[in-house]
Amino acid sequence: MRIVFFTDTYKPQINGVVRAVTDTEAILKKFGHEVFIVCPKVKGYKFPKNVFTCRAYDFKPYPEYKAAIPSRKLIKWIKEIEPDVIHVHTPATIGVFGLAIAKMLSIPVVATYHTLIDEYFKIYFISRNIKKIIITDLLISKLVKKFTKIFYNKFDLVIVPSLAIKKILLEAEVKVPIHVIPNGVDTRRFSPSRIKKSEKEINILWVGRLGKEKSLDVLLRAFKIVYKKFPNARLILIGDGPDRERLENIAKNLKISVEFFGYVNEEELKNSYREAYVFVSPSTTETQGLSVLEAMSSSCPVIVANSLAFKDFVKHGFNGLLFKPKNAKDLAKKITLIIENKSLRDKLAKNARKSALELSKEKQAENLLSIYKEISKKPLVSIVIPSLNEEKYIGRTLASIKNQTYKNCEVILVDGNSKDRTREIARRYGCKVIVEKRRGIGLARNIGANLAKGEILLFLDADTEIEKDFLEILVKRIKEKNVVCASGYIKAKGSFLERFIYRATSEIANFLSFIDYPHFYGNCLSCKKSAFIQVHGFNEALATCEDLDLTRKLAKIGKCIFLRDAIAYSSPRRIRKVGALKICVFHIINFFKYKLLKKPHEEYAIVR
Repeated sequence: MRIVFFTDTYKPQINGVVRAVTDTEAILKKFGHEVFIVCPKVKGYKFPKNVFTCRAYDFKPYPEYKAAIPSRKLIKWIKEIEPDVIHVHTPATIGVFGLAIAKMLSIPVVATYHTLIDEYFKIYFISRNIKKIIITDLLISKLVKKFTKIFYNKFDLVIVPSLAIKKILLEAEVKVPIHVIPNGVDTRRFSPSRIKKSEKEINILWVGRLGKEKSLDVLLRAFKIVYKKFPNARLILIGDGPDRERLENIAKNLKISVEFFGYVNEEELKNSYREAYVFVSPSTTETQGLSVLEAMSSSCPVIVANSLAFKDFVKHGFNGLLFKPKNAKDLAKKITLIIENKSLRDKLAKNARKSALELSKEKQAENLLSIYKEISKKPLVSIVIPSLNEEKYIGRTLASIKNQTYKNCEVILVDGNSKDRTREIARRYGCKVIVEKRRGIGLARNIGANLAKGEILLFLDADTEIEKDFLEILVKRIKEKNVVCASGYIKAKGSFLERFIYRATSEIANFLSFIDYPHFYGNCLSCKKSAFIQVHGFNEALATCEDLDLTRKLAKIGKCIFLRDAIAYSSPRRIRKVGALKICVFHIINFFKYKLLKKPHEEYAIVR
């Protein structure tokens, strides 16, 4: 399977989204899949071959993201890859590119909602100075909610890392399927240490981005309370970000010693988790909190704000503790409890590891793959074409099938023992050719349908061409609940009168479908194979009106729909051979004979 990730933040940046993307990329490659990345270009950083970088500029309100510029080369690159799925990880410029390209190229597309957008907008885009207020919190929440509704409803489905975030999307009226798949943790890389923690140093740890949204000022105030009781306690902050200077000033004003480690290498990070007495996260904006899971995987007790995603996997008193959000005193109380109560600390550490194993990145990747397969599963369409001496037309019909944007189809040609090159041309296009000396349009179509492997059947005449997006439209609509049959809009390429007659017959079919009394024509008729079998296919005893008869039978078990935007072109050769007036009179009389007497014409002149 080929997957393309679109993300506005990637290496060399370090944050939760980057970690989630790179971890998923690594495990999917390990499982044997091909993963490609679209991300902003970073000056001086060398990206691997599977990464397409977009020219981008710094986005001052939020430095972690860059404003990217679209490129025609990107579309060409995606076309060459031919991905099975596009996965959008961020809702900024590159995420929008990913969605637009997926829709343009008819590629299944999913999104992961990693970030609480409205919280970030409030923190980074709104001035808190009353004299300089640009926009109110209420208005920004409404705008973000509107954007969330419009943007995420465009996807085939949305993935969220927690039930709390799913609830937020449902409140924003996101109607597409929403799947909860937490970001997986590398339980092998982050594993417990066999070395006992030193009682001399009580390490209180935080790992992540130093941003205002993380509420780290709450942790600093809580640590001041803890430090008075435990002078050997150390507060370690690993990571960097735009709020570092402010936090350093807060620590200075509180007269506490805080160790700002900045970014560390992987070995130092693993050891920091193992050596910590407790991991603390005061953030109230986490959609999951991967660093919390890493700590739990390392058998480090965790204390987190009783907010949003944390409640999904941190169970108070079992594998961690919850404290009142934004409440430094309650946080200090919970830290003190863990330091003083060794049996509680050991219990939380043991259960934290067990909980993390349930959220390993391997298990989460398997869940993700099942979703990819679900949305990229394109049903096989079996196209059945009866033929008899059709060398003049069959090539154009098969060429129109070959040029379809939807590729998962097979073509079965049921030939009535043609004496020309019909079968030769069909085999050149890769068709499965069946020779049947018995004649009968219903018989030929039934033979083809019985041999079909697809779950969707499309019956075409040998002189019917379909526009390149015909199958794409057909599959999307016929998969809808209760739909069993569909017809395309049949036109003709010819004189004004010929075009008028074909358009008129299509409009009649459309109207009859609209009033729930469908009668579709066999030269462009589709149905689900299961429904076809249920109604026993075409009535082989009918020389004409076998298509109307099938439509009426199908209408009794499900919905028959007319697709105005699925265009097919049929040859007007019958009108030219028989004459417009005669052909119209014939079909009108034939229709009423079928409806009133149940005995349509037994003969129908074959025109070649």
